[in-house]
Amino acid sequence: MTETYERHVGLLVRLGLLVVKWNRLEANAQLMLYGLGGGGETIEALTANMGTVALTDGLRTLGAEFAPEMAKEHITHYLDLFDRIRAYRNHYVHGVRIMELRDEKPVGLSQSVSAKSRLVFHQTTITEDDLQETINHINAANVYGTDITATIWMGGKPDKSLLAARGASFLQKPPLPDKLQKPRLFLLDEGPQRRSFPL
Repeated sequence: MTETYERHVGLLVRLGLLVVKWNRLEANAQLMLYGLGGGGETIEALTANMGTVALTDGLRTLGAEFAPEMAKEHITHYLDLFDRIRAYRNHYVHGVRIMELRDEKPVGLSQSVSAKSRLVFHQTTITEDDLQETINHINAANVYGTDITATIWMGGKPDKSLLAARGASFLQKPPLPDKLQKPRLFLLDEGPQRRSFPL
């Protein structure tokens, strides 16, 4: 039997849109790092294969040590946004294993296991509204990131065209999303029947 996903289109579109918007968020961070590092092929070689943790660590350090004064606090806030949003992005992109309908609405079932100090199972349902809320946070962070990047590349002076276009919203700090809270089930506390995954 062939699976069809016509009723899940809204969920799938939002999941795809979240990935594309996230890629822009990463690109803004890379441009900031590139600008603060002096640009050129040397910094390209250093940053070409950087993962997101190394990228944000490097940007946080360069921002604190070498950013124009006007940009410093904004880089810090941007990275706080980035870290909060990344938790949601990873949860949605890497966690969704199955899609189904609940009350005639499409949902994704997200499942993961962590074992940092305890063996913990996480399982949640993800709705279109959940994804859209994260997309909205990414959109705001991308506008903010563009303002910061332009400020870095202009040597700490506001970019006149962006300033004219955005007015009072230029370099306006978006609110941080809440920290992601994943439900936790301690597998070994639940007995042997809980040690195999339902999905």
